[in-house]
Amino acid sequence: MKRMDNANNKISTKMIDKQAKTIMKHPYVVKFLLDNQEEITPSQLRPFLSKLNQYIRELDHCKECPGLEKCPNLMRGYYPSLKVYAGNLITMNQCTKLQNYHMEQNRKKLIQCHVIPKEVKVATFNTIEITSD
Repeated sequence: MKRMDNANNKISTKMIDKQAKTIMKHPYVVKFLLDNQEEITPSQLRPFLSKLNQYIRELDHCKECPGLEKCPNLMRGYYPSLKVYAGNLITMNQCTKLQNYHMEQNRKKLIQCHVIPKEVKVATFNTIEITSD
């Protein structure tokens, strides 16, 4: 039984080491290390492998952004950035699509008159149709 456990542990350790190497060689991580080489070393990032994997995955999602409604990131409408701060590594930032959504909602709140037709309330310069009348 112990032989089997040791074999599983060796396989698991090998898989983790392989994944760690892949993560540490990823261009996002390499750039972060180059930009912050005076503050952090690759060995200091090792405890953050799962966070780095999340960072890589979510930035890749943002590169192929499907829009705010279909955002696959853990926090919809947010993108990660790496920053070593108080024992944490990832900070989350609002994407421009979420910022624009909030601005639109705030703009809609400003229009309170019930007499204005809905078409006028939701009109934008892109949806206005110019006629010669």
